[in-house]
Amino acid sequence: MTLVRQEDDTIRTEWYMKAIASGRLLNFSSLHPLTQKINTIKNVIDRVNRLSTNWDEEKKREVIAQILQTNDYPRNLINRFLNRTHWTSTHTITADDHTTEEHTIGPPQAKIYRSLPYIPSLTPKIIQILRHDYPSVIICPRSVHTIRDLYTRIKDPIPMDHHHNVVYRIQCGNCDKCYIGMTGNLLKKRLSGHRSNLNQLENLLESGRTYADEPVRALREKTALLAHCIDHDHRFIYETTRIVDRTYKRNILPILEMIHISNDNDSINKRTDTDRLSSTLSGLIHRINTVMTKNTNGQNNRNTNHPSDPT
Repeated sequence: MTLVRQEDDTIRTEWYMKAIASGRLLNFSSLHPLTQKINTIKNVIDRVNRLSTNWDEEKKREVIAQILQTNDYPRNLINRFLNRTHWTSTHTITADDHTTEEHTIGPPQAKIYRSLPYIPSLTPKIIQILRHDYPSVIICPRSVHTIRDLYTRIKDPIPMDHHHNVVYRIQCGNCDKCYIGMTGNLLKKRLSGHRSNLNQLENLLESGRTYADEPVRALREKTALLAHCIDHDHRFIYETTRIVDRTYKRNILPILEMIHISNDNDSINKRTDTDRLSSTLSGLIHRINTVMTKNTNGQNNRNTNHPSDPT
């Protein structure tokens, strides 16, 4: 607002809007709860009424109606709240306003705030049920359609091998096993290291060495991937490499890698790779895998017993 000193040394206020202000508010047609739209009406009325001492009631009504109608608010709804407003009431802050709250018996109950996607006619019912059963939980509906959805992705996607701080998975070309690794550098640099190790193995074999020779056996200690190639004479398909997880915090990478190794039954990684994984977390992962496996098997059995009609 603007403060204006008058000739009698009193201060009057004027509600101020920038010249470039678009006047856009929460549109009445937007996918938001009705309570939020009603609060928008109340806020506009309160702002104009309290911050403008130089406008009469008619002027205030005109400005409020113009702003809200620009944002598609119905005229009858606007008038309903305009008629409830006390335009001539003024309030001066006094010491009586700073009253202390009444003390209640026992410690105050902490509020817990959670959000739910707003779906018309469904979310309000869920909130009503939760409010009755869990009075300490405050549910705030949120819109699933944001401004981000309006913008196109004009940037070219980053190639997979140019990502860093990732956990990756490489599939064996001769069996169902896979290798899970992590890297804080570019993924292509780590894959280049795997290829270099494999080329070293191939050169030794081409020179007449066998898998039982000591130079070849010594390569087993480099990575579990190379150990699988030596023990089973298998080769991995690096073109099938995919990123299974990523993070911006490099110190989280070892934890993510251990979780994925523990979570993948086909992993050839050494069991020592998961030694630092918390026993509690490991138990939760095992329980989740067990439940998911049962659900998957149950679904497959239902599909087998009751095959869908292709027609």
